Amino acid sequence: MVFKNTAKNYFDLIMLSQSRFKNLEGRTTIEGWHHLATAVASGKGTIIVTAHLGNIDFAGQVLAAHGIEMAVFIKPFESTPALRKIAELRQRNTCRLLPISKSSMRDGLQILRNGGTLAIFCDRDLQGNGLEVKFFGGETTLPAGAVSLALRSGSTIVPIFSVRESSNRFVIHIEPPLKLVTDQSVRENLERLIAVMERYIGKYPGQWMMLDPVWGNRMANATQQSLSIESAIVETLTHD
Repeated sequence: MVFKNTAKNYFDLIMLSQSRFKNLEGRTTIEGWHHLATAVASGKGTIIVTAHLGNIDFAGQVLAAHGIEMAVFIKPFESTPALRKIAELRQRNTCRLLPISKSSMRDGLQILRNGGTLAIFCDRDLQGNGLEVKFFGGETTLPAGAVSLALRSGSTIVPIFSVRESSNRFVIHIEPPLKLVTDQSVRENLERLIAVMERYIGKYPGQWMMLDPVWGNRMANATQQSLSIESAIVETLTHD
């Protein structure tokens, strides 16, 4: 199911380049738009937090079509023609990609201080330096960057999740802003975010596009393996 939905997601991303963004409305329902609109309008900076659920690439393009300019933190990768194509498609319509690094984190903080919007995937520890937490009852590490950036910058965290329906329509769920408690630790605030992710992933487990190990002995080359899978899918879909 996961590989089938992953292939569907990349097919949708490729087909978006052949359709007009105004036609996205016919395939999408947005719930809770006012939560995001209010956060962006405040000018304090907005952090969209999400998981690899549904088709978040499609959701990003829909939000961009609604005027949300954002920078997205992504995992660094060794470029191939197929992966460059993915990056090209993702950066259409004012979406900027920031491969995770110390310098890009500084860039992200500056974007927030300028009132901009960042999008961060929070269901996988890409750098291997996340906090030890429980995720669906199992011990793992998850990134605390979104929470740390919000606490440092005073920005608003808005959880957003994309879900594919049986008719290949999409519902974009925009949650109320995550209430951070400034006198609590980063871990305690991260646990609040984890609870929101667990609610959505637990409801739609077949749409959780996690191609890498999350618990237990996570392989050192897991990132490259997942990228190889993604590259193979895209090459197949774009083959003449």
